[in-house]
Amino acid sequence: MSPTDTNAALRTLSITEAAEATGLTVRMLRGLVSTRRIPYLKVGKLVRFRPSELEAWLAENAMPAVAAK
Repeated sequence: MSPTDTNAALRTLSITEAAEATGLTVRMLRGLVSTRRIPYLKVGKLVRFRPSELEAWLAENAMPAVAAK
């Protein structure tokens, strides 16, 4: 693995960055973290998110579109 690949693999997002990336509010993300309904890391007191885990979580929680009647 090259240094660039290693850095990308270790990259984490702050709660603000994760909110921007997902389209959720910071408040909503904090609620999901407090109920352990979204994958996250704790680095000391900081809550961090792995982009790959956020993408997987979004894919798992996507609702299929329903055709209008």
